[in-house]
Amino acid sequence: MDAIQIIDVTKTYARTAKPAVSGLSLTVKPGEILTLLGPSGCGKTTTLRLIAGFEAPDSGCILLRGREVAGRGSWVPPERRGVGMVFQDYALFPHINVARNVGFGLKSKSGREEAVKKALALVGLEGMEARFPGELSGGQQQRVALARALARNPVVVLLDEPFSNLDADLKNQMRREVVTILKEAGAAAVLVTHDQKDALAVSDRIAVMKDGRLEQVGTPREIYQYPDTVFVASFVGRSNIMEGVMAGDGISVITEVGTVLCPHTHGARPGERVMISIRPDSFEPDPDGRLTGLITTTVYGGDSVEAEILVEVTPGVKKTLMVHLHPEAGTVKGETVRFRILPDFVAVIRN
Repeated sequence: MDAIQIIDVTKTYARTAKPAVSGLSLTVKPGEILTLLGPSGCGKTTTLRLIAGFEAPDSGCILLRGREVAGRGSWVPPERRGVGMVFQDYALFPHINVARNVGFGLKSKSGREEAVKKALALVGLEGMEARFPGELSGGQQQRVALARALARNPVVVLLDEPFSNLDADLKNQMRREVVTILKEAGAAAVLVTHDQKDALAVSDRIAVMKDGRLEQVGTPREIYQYPDTVFVASFVGRSNIMEGVMAGDGISVITEVGTVLCPHTHGARPGERVMISIRPDSFEPDPDGRLTGLITTTVYGGDSVEAEILVEVTPGVKKTLMVHLHPEAGTVKGETVRFRILPDFVAVIRN
């Protein structure tokens, strides 16, 4: 049984004519971490609030572990949905200690102490029960908030931009820790973020949203390597997008930079005009490569160098391609390089 089922849900706020969420259908499996990813205003936070019960859908329905909690005349208030919430600012009470923060919301006194102890052990904060939030680091405060969400043994944990308040080093650490904690707890989780790195790092699946609708749902690898649309290709990472025609073999696209092997065609037929996404990772320096270009800019990123390469595609016509190069390749601005296109990060996309 799915932990969450969202079926054809639409939500429009009174102050706007355009739906914040439109015809949304989505499932989350038990123990799965699903990330809602998209720019501000795409509907991801509204979706989270609809699951939590802070908002009611205008149409459609929501089920948690098979129980209808919203829609078609049903309504279950937030406190009775079995949902754990981790807010962006953690929402800890500064005047009470860690143990009381974690136990807040547990109605039954019997078993409360044991539930708090178990939750704190799960997030690695044993022995900190008597401390106050102001005495904790940002990462520790986040773990307290997560422990509070898990203490009620929820159907699903909802996390709203959980890493946005952390510096880069702590963010990397907390990504790993949050995944470990959620997996050990066996909890399904829905995480909201606009940061593609967060989504790629922590998710079992990613749901990319735009203007209240789903653009694509898939694993991090599927979303990055084989984007469905121009928006996904542009928003999740960077990409070279160009037009072409499907070749007769059905797995290649004839483009302005030559014929490119494209095993992920989304069913496009030979002769059909298509658009393709070529990730910067698809380009490999090769002295025998058929493409030659001039490096016009380089940006050192540590594990790779992002370079713009100016290629003459036809006599007098040039095109700039974005390429990822190994930092030890020794490539510099003004250098001419030859390279080839690998098929691993090439996909036909929709507009």
